[in-house]
Amino acid sequence: MTYYKARVAINAAIWNIQRTNLTPGRVGTRSNGAKTTVVMDGTIRLDKWIGRSGRIERDGRNIVNVDHEGVWKSANGKGQSPNNNPFAYELRFVEAENFAERIDDLNAGSDHLDIKENKKWRKLYNAGLRDFPFMDTLGQVTSQEILTVPCHNCGCVVPWSSVQVDHYMPQAGSASLWAHKTLRALGLTVGSASGGKGSNQSSLHRIVLNPKGRAMGDYSHFGNSTDAAKWTTTEKGDAFLSLIAHAGWIDGLNKACMNSFLNLSPLCRACNGKKSDQVKAIE
Repeated sequence: MTYYKARVAINAAIWNIQRTNLTPGRVGTRSNGAKTTVVMDGTIRLDKWIGRSGRIERDGRNIVNVDHEGVWKSANGKGQSPNNNPFAYELRFVEAENFAERIDDLNAGSDHLDIKENKKWRKLYNAGLRDFPFMDTLGQVTSQEILTVPCHNCGCVVPWSSVQVDHYMPQAGSASLWAHKTLRALGLTVGSASGGKGSNQSSLHRIVLNPKGRAMGDYSHFGNSTDAAKWTTTEKGDAFLSLIAHAGWIDGLNKACMNSFLNLSPLCRACNGKKSDQVKAIE
C-alpha cells in the first residue's frame, strides 16, 4: 500500500497559495500559525523553513516568495515575481509534487514491521528462496529451500522468520535526521548521497542492494562524525520544506521518512543488537 500523505500536503499548500493569490493585499494567518502575506503584485510571502545540521526549523528572519507557478528567491524578502524580473524559480510546484510523490512511494506506513510483506522492499534487499542448512536428529546436515534475506550490515543470510527490521537511523535520534536522509536522496541537501539507496532512489524498483560487508555486530562506523553538508538543505530544499510547513506537515514529514525504505534495513540479531540507539555526531 502507498501512503499519499506528502502529495496531499503539497497539493493543499499549492491550493491554498493559488486561492489566496487571487486576493492581492490580503494578510491571513493559518491555523498552524504560519503567516501568509499577499503583496500587491500577486505574489505570496511564506515563512522560510530550513534544514541545518540535522534540524528543521523556521528561519524567523527570512521569507520565501511564491506565485502561481512556484517558489522564487528574493533578497531580504524584497523583489518582484519572475514575470517581472530575471529571478529564476527555486522550486516549481510540479517539482514539489514530484518530490512528494517519491517520498510517498518510499513510505512503509505507520508500522515498520509490515515492510516485510512489501514486494518492492523484499526485492530491494535481495530476499528470496535459498538452500539453507539444517541438522537432523542424527547430526547430519541437509539443506532445505526457504525464504531468506542477507543482513544488510554483515551479509549473513538469515531465515525470513528470524530477520529483524529496524531503523538504520535509530528512533532515538533527532526526528529531523530521518527527513534529512530522504531529502538527501532526493538531491535536496548540500552534501550528496553516497550510499546505494540514496544514489539510486529514483530507480529503487529496479535495483538490488548488496550488504555493507562489515563484520557481524560491527557498528564502529557510528563512532565517526558525518559531514554537516549532508544534513543541510539546499535553497530548493528550503523551498520544499517551506511548502510542507505551510501545509502544517513538518511532523508528518519526519514520521513518513522515519519509516522510509531508505531507513529500514533487514538485520541479523547480532547486528541489530549492537546498533541499539547509536547515532553519528554531525560536524
